[in-house]
Amino acid sequence: MKGTMFDVVDYIARRYGAVREAFQDLGSLRDELFDVGFQEEEVERALAWLQRLRAAGAPASPWEEPRRDATRVPSVAETHKITAAARGYVLRLERAGVLDAALREAVYERAAGLEVPAVGLREVRVLVAVLLEASSRGTVGMAGGALRAGNRKFYH
Repeated sequence: MKGTMFDVVDYIARRYGAVREAFQDLGSLRDELFDVGFQEEEVERALAWLQRLRAAGAPASPWEEPRRDATRVPSVAETHKITAAARGYVLRLERAGVLDAALREAVYERAAGLEVPAVGLREVRVLVAVLLEASSRGTVGMAGGALRAGNRKFYH
């Protein structure tokens, strides 16, 4: 199996639910990923990316919490990089109270920094799950729900 760095991240998130569980035995995790068929370069990139993301956590909100009826308008660069379905998913999670403004911005910031041409629903789902886990506001249940919502279509 030849997969991208994000395929490795997706596998880890789906297999373990919580990234911190996967990182308990890094040697075994690496061996498992190689056994599944991921290439060493992609595994190392994925593990490094997850470690940076976990270390950064979710930022504290530097601004006043916006009103509930406020709408975030993505920049031109964000609309080119992040698909409409992914932006709609983030909006739906925010309106449902799963994401607050700080976590939403962290999702947009991390999505813009991904080394992929376009960030779709799959990538945003994994980002949300990892950021919820890293924040004090998230729970494994929320993170798992964010990953399992895969068969539904979200529009904004």
